[in-house]
Amino acid sequence: MSEPNSLPIRHIARAIVLDPQDRILLIAYASVHAKGPDGEPLRFWFMPGGGLEPGEDHVTACQRELDEEIGRADAAIGPQIAVCDGPFHLFRQARDARERYFLVRLPDARVDTSRLAETEDNPVLGTRWWPLAELRASGERVEPAGLADPCGRSRERDYSPPAPRSDLAGTLRPTPRTRNPLAGDELMFPIYLTEGYRSFLQDRFPTERRRFAQLAASQNPEILIISCCDSRVSPSAIFNAGPGELFTIRNVANIVPTYQPDGQYHGTSAALEFAVQALEVSHIVVLGHATCGGIKAYANKAKPLSQGDFIGKWVSLVGLAESKAGDPGAPDYLTKLEYAVVKQSIENLLTFPFVKERVDAGRLELHGAHFGVATGSLLVCDPKTGEFKPPLDTAGLAVRSVAAIACD
Repeated sequence: MSEPNSLPIRHIARAIVLDPQDRILLIAYASVHAKGPDGEPLRFWFMPGGGLEPGEDHVTACQRELDEEIGRADAAIGPQIAVCDGPFHLFRQARDARERYFLVRLPDARVDTSRLAETEDNPVLGTRWWPLAELRASGERVEPAGLADPCGRSRERDYSPPAPRSDLAGTLRPTPRTRNPLAGDELMFPIYLTEGYRSFLQDRFPTERRRFAQLAASQNPEILIISCCDSRVSPSAIFNAGPGELFTIRNVANIVPTYQPDGQYHGTSAALEFAVQALEVSHIVVLGHATCGGIKAYANKAKPLSQGDFIGKWVSLVGLAESKAGDPGAPDYLTKLEYAVVKQSIENLLTFPFVKERVDAGRLELHGAHFGVATGSLLVCDPKTGEFKPPLDTAGLAVRSVAAIACD
């Protein structure tokens, strides 16, 4: 048999779904790879979930699969409680599975399995809510082995990996935990990051080792991106940029404050100074985005989240652009305010003497852009008209998102 590392890797997210009675929802399949004593396809039980689609993380994939398979788009994804890595078959081809299991507790037992189709090449037999004690005593095949153990112990402080029971798939094992020897308490580094790092070491780092070795000596990015810290807006992902290619400043609502040499602490201004003065970037892009929470907080006069009201004080800078966004009662007001903040931030960049000096000398260009999270559309600000339009490629053709076109 081939070693797992030689097989194509498939990242998978699955949900261990419990109802208010602590019953677990399982789906019955007929295996095409194993036979029972009677010679018939062996029945085994599985849980909702599936492979990650392009651009998805495990949580997003888990939410999508729950909507598609059991009709619960409202399900809140809980913590990851287990992993299962190892070879398996998909469409009769061996793969190296990297499965992550998330605990999902539904407020009721309502499910809609009308859209549930066969998984890979194993026909669906049906679904059932299983009491955990009955599942343990049933002798039924559950994939991966030991599923009921981490479910029943998910509230406990520590638990041991379950014993293998099946020869059809890998064995489920609890998400590893560590202890803080000084505090005497549990302190776990996010498993999503740990597993992401593992994938990085296995997949990306070996192919880019030389590039990272060069970057260890110095960095020389030509572009500074100033974007929102919103987790849905990743400049590196949007622009398909590799390590060392973009210098990025992220803050709430992609705001650039005005130049204030007052001796106080200015994180955005400090990073801007370094990018322009030390790295000598050639372009600065202020990247806004749709459904920006910071801008919405300003527009809706949101209540402070803490006594310090740090967000409230920061997004008060949106007020400089408010008059350029038009009627606050218009249905597209928030979008126009997002555009206005991008343009205001560009104006504020020019209040920094070292920025204006390089712009005037033709050594630095300023750009505004806006990203549509749902559609993947990118619009850039026309410096002459102030309109936001799709970017043009070297042939002068507009680059548009297919999803954005479909939504027009």
